Amino acid sequence: NDSGAALSVISADDVALVLEDGTSNMLSDAATYAEDADVNAALYSDADLTISGDGALTVEGNGNDGITSTDDLKILSGTITVTAADDGLRGKDSLTIEGGTLEVTAGGDGFTSDQDEDATQGYLWISAGDITVESGGDAFSAATDLVITGGDISATSGGGASARLSDEASAKALKGGVYVIVAGGTVDADAADDAVHADGAVHIEDGELNVASGDDGVHADVAVLIDGGATTISQSNEGVEAAAITIAGGTLDVTASDDGLNASSGSGESMQDSGEMITISGGDTAIDAEGDGFDSNGSATMSGGTLTVWGPTRDGNGALDVNGTFEVTGGTLLAAGSAGMAVAPSTDSAQGGVFATVSGQAGSTVQIVADGEVVAEYAADKAFATVVYSGEGITSGTSYDVVVDGTSTTVTAGEGGASGMGPGGGGGGGGGMPGR
Repeated sequence: NDSGAALSVISADDVALVLEDGTSNMLSDAATYAEDADVNAALYSDADLTISGDGALTVEGNGNDGITSTDDLKILSGTITVTAADDGLRGKDSLTIEGGTLEVTAGGDGFTSDQDEDATQGYLWISAGDITVESGGDAFSAATDLVITGGDISATSGGGASARLSDEASAKALKGGVYVIVAGGTVDADAADDAVHADGAVHIEDGELNVASGDDGVHADVAVLIDGGATTISQSNEGVEAAAITIAGGTLDVTASDDGLNASSGSGESMQDSGEMITISGGDTAIDAEGDGFDSNGSATMSGGTLTVWGPTRDGNGALDVNGTFEVTGGTLLAAGSAGMAVAPSTDSAQGGVFATVSGQAGSTVQIVADGEVVAEYAADKAFATVVYSGEGITSGTSYDVVVDGTSTTVTAGEGGASGMGPGGGGGGGGGMPGR
């Protein structure tokens, strides 16, 4: 239809669009719509719309959106290809994907639900399907909750992590106005903006998440919880950022040009504890950062899991930077980085640790040795000038050898370092610059 929508539902209770097996279908609309047009998509419905069947549907949204329902939009199956000047698929009250093969190219958002006047609506839920999206705006955007429990998803937003955005633009891969929850499936995302973003909280509990970001890999204004799944952030400015960061399980691999983990609420650059928190109780976390590797503007605790930080090679930042206290009661910690702002956990931590001013290069072998026995061994990812290690069996007051490529330095657990295994944490004893 050159003068409007190709197919529009004006009045109905519920509409089912079935793609007959073996058929190929196409809808194409007008090149422009009036600004006040109510019907403004190639496939438009003022009622709940469900698309199913095993046929194919190609939608060309030349003037605005590809597929829009002002109520609930649900995709059960079918091979659906959408090209849209603005949003690809929009379910105002909700958008649910339960199967099918979807390929979307959109000038605006790829998949969106934008009902922001009802807290029970405006959600986007993906439980299955093979989905590919390239969007100028956000790839997946929900006014309330974005939930992924299954599916195979590939998303590129805003031209990808190497693209430049204007200050007003939003080109996130996964965005939720309240929550983003990843509980299954596989997500590969390349975003010019944050790869995962929630105005409230992000919860990663299962699935595989591989992201590259021009800004933050995972960002939440309030809290990030990772207790399962496999998350890899291959490119980011800051890897994971929130006022509260909790890692209780799963694997997390972060590469960041600034901070790896950053507990910040935007409260400024004071060296005082401003209440933020990083809590690690499980999981396997590896960080490669050019800013602070592990940075809390407040305090931090570690009671389990593994944390490996290859921090900055230049002074001015540190592998560890905690304004308040950093107490270690369990788990295994290795943090290696530059010497200028080196910080270690609190001296009164229940689990002992060692701090050594030793240097090495990428590929160097780092060993922690007790009475001739190798307690821990690592291959360095990058150059370093200090090493902090805390693990089971390290006892404060006991001597250990930190060996780099065969050269041994003897240190006493619980002594040395900017906060020395020292007085309090990152703010003590000439400790690191505040997290930003």
